[in-house]
Amino acid sequence: MAFFPFTCRIAFTLFPIAIISIPFLRKIYFLEDKLLAIKGKPPVSSAQKRDLFFDVIKGISILAVILIHTQYLYMHNFSENLSEKESFLFIFISNLGRFTIPIFLVSSGALLSYGKNETFLNFFRKRTLKIIIPFLAVSALLLIIQKVPLSDWFFKIITGEVSLPFYFAIVLIQLYLLYPFILKMMRYKWFLYASFLFSFLTYATVFLFNLDIFGMGSFAPCFFGRFLFFFVFGIYAKEYYLSNSQKFSVGEIIFWSLMVFIFIMEALLLQEVLYNARFLYGLGVLNLFFMLKNKLFGKINPLTKILSRFGKLSLWIFLLHFQLEEFILNIIVNFSNNVYLNFLFVFFVTTIATFVLASICDFFYKKITQE
Repeated sequence: MAFFPFTCRIAFTLFPIAIISIPFLRKIYFLEDKLLAIKGKPPVSSAQKRDLFFDVIKGISILAVILIHTQYLYMHNFSENLSEKESFLFIFISNLGRFTIPIFLVSSGALLSYGKNETFLNFFRKRTLKIIIPFLAVSALLLIIQKVPLSDWFFKIITGEVSLPFYFAIVLIQLYLLYPFILKMMRYKWFLYASFLFSFLTYATVFLFNLDIFGMGSFAPCFFGRFLFFFVFGIYAKEYYLSNSQKFSVGEIIFWSLMVFIFIMEALLLQEVLYNARFLYGLGVLNLFFMLKNKLFGKINPLTKILSRFGKLSLWIFLLHFQLEEFILNIIVNFSNNVYLNFLFVFFVTTIATFVLASICDFFYKKITQE
């Protein structure tokens, strides 16, 4: 039995390599024809509609992050009380949310701008105000609450150990530091493929086989390597995702739907928590949303407004939700004898409470920084 999961894991892990080895599939995956067709052309859609799409998909993604961590806290604290069926369902639900990190990184790459006359210091200053200061402020508050000695603060922060999700903030800061270099490398078509291979090999060696080939130790979860491709892909595909005039073939819809289906099969067969570097599933979900955006988000309605607001608050929600959810779970764990009802109740209460707290933090931070 142990051989079967390992064989499946190897097969599913190597599947992205098989995809890009086939020329016509590689063209779809890397959007080669799409990027060639719009090369040098400015985006044609309005900024409002462009922002709405990214805000909405980031809103969906941050809700999925909360759902993933609801599953994590339930499995971490109450796994001995869960039946095999309940454990499988919770893990499967968590895995369905694994599109989140790829979507956040592609969005970050696509939405960043670096003016011709802008210096790196000015670029990084804006990133510091928007992301790094809130991250450091929340980290400091949590370290004080956790009563961590001041001498350990630096190590805890740079390794993302302050809170379970904080490794991602460290990854993002590394990618921001690399951004000017990536822009220079964009003139070379091979760099997109090279970033894919680098990310894939990093993921496969460090996280599949537990090989610390870079000698990073505690810093390994925060290393940008396995996520570099998604960020680079967003930069390359910026004009494509900022356009409303794209047309899609039936073959493209089938391809990206198949990428999602393959991941679902992987989750069903392996029956274990999967990592966030989803090379097929992440881009599959993103591109299906993009293909359907005019039908799903073409008109502003109450749902798109709510999701858009969650997307705009995604940084603060990301920073605040985990500890808040842990606190809520300990208070209302016995809300119902039905474990599924309990699970959903914790998720919804956490979502509402985090949204309110994030809105307050966002309001006062913008007042302080005069954004």
